[in-house]
Amino acid sequence: MNLLKPMFFVAVACSHSLFAAGPTNWQEAVKTSSLISKGPTINPMVITYTPDGHWAYILTSGSNNVTVYDLTTNTLTNVSIAVGTTPVDIAVTPNGTTVYTVNSGSNNVSVIDVATNTVTGTISVGHNPQGIAIAPNGLLAYVVNEGDNTASIINLGTNVVTGSPIALGTSPSDISITPNGNYAYVTNTGSNNISIITLSNNTVGSSISVDTNPDRIFITKDGKYALVGYEGSTMATKIILSNNSVSGPSFDVGLQLQSLFMRNP
Repeated sequence: MNLLKPMFFVAVACSHSLFAAGPTNWQEAVKTSSLISKGPTINPMVITYTPDGHWAYILTSGSNNVTVYDLTTNTLTNVSIAVGTTPVDIAVTPNGTTVYTVNSGSNNVSVIDVATNTVTGTISVGHNPQGIAIAPNGLLAYVVNEGDNTASIINLGTNVVTGSPIALGTSPSDISITPNGNYAYVTNTGSNNISIITLSNNTVGSSISVDTNPDRIFITKDGKYALVGYEGSTMATKIILSNNSVSGPSFDVGLQLQSLFMRNP
């Protein structure tokens, strides 16, 4: 029996909180989310979850550890995994076997084996890495490096950086890949735009201008829209991906978004 129900999870900056919401519309989920965890033991910054919907891996502000959360019971476990210095982003492979953390302070990526919750390797990337996205086929990961204005490409079969860095805008901070694996979208905090990477040849074409200091980007599971969050702001911008256009003015979601995902039934 599948006990999982549709659920959004939102990590909110500086709130010591993880929120859950039932609506299937992401905007309403953000606005109507309800508190499920609060206290000095957790200040969630970024979260990812295994495809089976069992485990969430959480980066907590001010810690060099990953916290493991049981989604089936909505409780924190006592597992804490030490990674690199100042981890800022996290992602899990489509097969759910491996978690990767981006460590901005040590300029590398930690590799976590989900079966044992242990770090099995470290991958050096560019200067001050900030975000990571894994291709839907699980073959490559892309890490954006704020200090180099580039993206590093990691071969996940070997956990080695491959090819040349991809040139981006100024101070890239986050990256998200479309569900079909064709494109990656990168927020450039310093140049106030979104770079679009064509993943078939790893080249950047056009960019999308947005508001000041874009910091986070999330793509809906149907691949139709992207949601852009801003540094130090509760505002968000919706992008229509079919024509890479901004859909109306930015709107206030009431929360400073750090991480947003949906757990499917």
